[in-house]
Amino acid sequence: MTFNLRKIMQIFIIFLVALVTGISVGKIYVDNLEAITVIEGGVDSVKEKDEVVQELVNSVQGKTVDKCTFLNAVEIYLIAEHKFYNAPEFYKIMTGVVTADAGVTKVNQIMKGERLKKDGKLYYNKLSPSTSSLAPQICSRFIYEYDSDHVDVYPNGTFAVSSPAKDLKGVFKEEDKQVYDLEKYKETFNTEPTTALSYIISSVSCPKGNYTSIKNNGNDTFTFTMTFDAKHTAYAGLIYAYEIAFSSGKGQPKWVSLQMDVTVDKDFNFVSIKYDEIYKMDSGVIGYIPVHDLFEEYMYFGDKIPSVEEIVGEVA
Repeated sequence: MTFNLRKIMQIFIIFLVALVTGISVGKIYVDNLEAITVIEGGVDSVKEKDEVVQELVNSVQGKTVDKCTFLNAVEIYLIAEHKFYNAPEFYKIMTGVVTADAGVTKVNQIMKGERLKKDGKLYYNKLSPSTSSLAPQICSRFIYEYDSDHVDVYPNGTFAVSSPAKDLKGVFKEEDKQVYDLEKYKETFNTEPTTALSYIISSVSCPKGNYTSIKNNGNDTFTFTMTFDAKHTAYAGLIYAYEIAFSSGKGQPKWVSLQMDVTVDKDFNFVSIKYDEIYKMDSGVIGYIPVHDLFEEYMYFGDKIPSVEEIVGEVA
């Protein structure tokens, strides 16, 4: 009862301060949430062991999701992740909105990210036209040929199409290309260039109690939700934090929270992932400000993926 009263008083004070100062309720609320930077420990300490994942994959051979009630949400995710990375080809497209709340100023910026694995290469476009000095313009491309010793990086393209999010397209000049060897790439992004999923999901980053049961949608798809507090978002975001730092030029985020709604098909293939993520970024002017991302990501395989030309187009 005392705890509930204290929470009610905190919320009342937040609304009162917002009313007096004009600062948004969302910013004050997020400012009062726990936020932490990347935690101690490397990626290997968070990722599920390869032998554990392989055992899970072996346990579902010839079975569909509805016949595997012995699996929890994290285990189903790990099987889908294994299938995703071992698919000969895939296409993943993410669109959404990034909202930075600087009090009297709230900046909304659309975002598009797409990854194509095809013909032995992985292509990644990350596109977000800037709408304010508080938010960076992002127009970058990465191309990696599997088993090669370098990555072609185009960090500063220009926009051929700047809205809506699903239609964003960049133009990249060959003379602006930078070549990262694998050591530099890993130093910059804390992972290998084949990594195509933002978060590390495992029994460490998402322990029991942080995920729901599996919902049968009745159309051969299944959905579950995973939630993360600041500490566990930091575990899950050990790789993603480096990408945010690279794209923003503002350093790594201070994590607040994450929710992922994951849908897979009956054969353990990803269909979609919806992300609701909150973190704080150093604005460089008024200190750390809350950032709220709402993204939807869809995965495609086989004959449903686009051609290389559709994703890359022509390099200027």
